[in-house]
Amino acid sequence: MPRPRTRASIPEATVTLLYVMDPMVAYSRRRAFPGYRGDDEYTNEREKGEWILESVLDAVPDEVETEPDLVAGHPAKAILRYADEHAVDGIVIGSHGREGPARVLLGSVAETVVRRSAVPVTVVRPDE
Repeated sequence: MPRPRTRASIPEATVTLLYVMDPMVAYSRRRAFPGYRGDDEYTNEREKGEWILESVLDAVPDEVETEPDLVAGHPAKAILRYADEHAVDGIVIGSHGREGPARVLLGSVAETVVRRSAVPVTVVRPDE
């Protein structure tokens, strides 16, 4: 089995932190709560994405070169499109932790990215 590549083995690497704003979130909320306006919801989703990216950047060691980016779209499609358009070398994606028989399954976004990506994908799961 090949050893995983670490930052030490690819020192010139830049880590892109990508947050995808899912337009279906706004659509679902507008359908459930007719008083919501699309512009307001998009701003809220954008603010949420910016906050998450800032939080992650605070946790990344200073010596790691990072590029945060925020895009809109269906999560799996947006990740795959971003990877193609930016010629990334690999993707690291989180998957929800599950219990029992569902544990062997990936989340739908992670599974789609794994199946359709043209570059290697590493799936990480939260600590239990």
